[in-house]
Amino acid sequence: MTRPESVVFLLVAYGNLAEVERFVAETRRAEPSSAVSFAVCDNSPSSAPTSLEDLDDVLLVRRPDNPGYLPGGLAALKAWVAATGGLPDWAVLSNTDLTTESSGLLDVLAEHDPTRPLILAPRITEGEARIEKNPHLRLARSPRRHRLNHVVTRTPGFAYGYLVLSRVRLQLRLRRATGPGGVAEGIAPTGSTMYSPYGAQIFFSRGFLERDALPSDVPITAEEYVVAERARREGAPVVFEPRISVHHDPHTTTGPKVSWPRAVRLSRAFAYIDHDVRSASP
Repeated sequence: MTRPESVVFLLVAYGNLAEVERFVAETRRAEPSSAVSFAVCDNSPSSAPTSLEDLDDVLLVRRPDNPGYLPGGLAALKAWVAATGGLPDWAVLSNTDLTTESSGLLDVLAEHDPTRPLILAPRITEGEARIEKNPHLRLARSPRRHRLNHVVTRTPGFAYGYLVLSRVRLQLRLRRATGPGGVAEGIAPTGSTMYSPYGAQIFFSRGFLERDALPSDVPITAEEYVVAERARREGAPVVFEPRISVHHDPHTTTGPKVSWPRAVRLSRAFAYIDHDVRSASP
């Protein structure tokens, strides 16, 4: 069992540098190793002073053009590779509205071969109800479903209605799960595979990163589909690893679940996904 020599957290900021500073400090306390470092892409429209600039294990990139979550993470990774001269054993695309609930990160990663194309999906609980977010999608959605998603969200107005209905459905599921006779959702078995990981935190092996499979033009909320689909096309399994565990306090930077900006983003994302699906079809 060989512990990884380099694990870099790819963090994307947008007006929440204080939260990023907290996440970096907490992660350093949980895993105090020189093998762990951070690359931060600040997408904020105007730069602000931050203590991150004084830390030797943090690389800060400013992108006021706001490329998005996955593109911002890839920009941070590109800068890290340029500064260090090579890919890390593991790159972790991570939100910063997370609280670490496990320890021994490097020991867990030591049980996975970083030279193998592989994606790890940690255990992620979310909100006060502590909903289990992984496996996010066990199976891929059909091209017909992606096409329908695009059609029903083809304008921001339609997408807003979609968000409202989705919110109602979520509340009904929560009531069934937590009310009288409800059954609490269990944790999936360690090592089980899935189609799509939840996007709040995703671990990419060096073997996967060497494929250079992730596009740099992905709109916000399309990231999970893109990661899952590129993993499928590259033959890289997405493996559930609950020994890495975090709790997610969602939407600290993207706002509430039902809002006009979110509707605009959802409309763009479903259009992107539908186009990608049709482009990949034989």
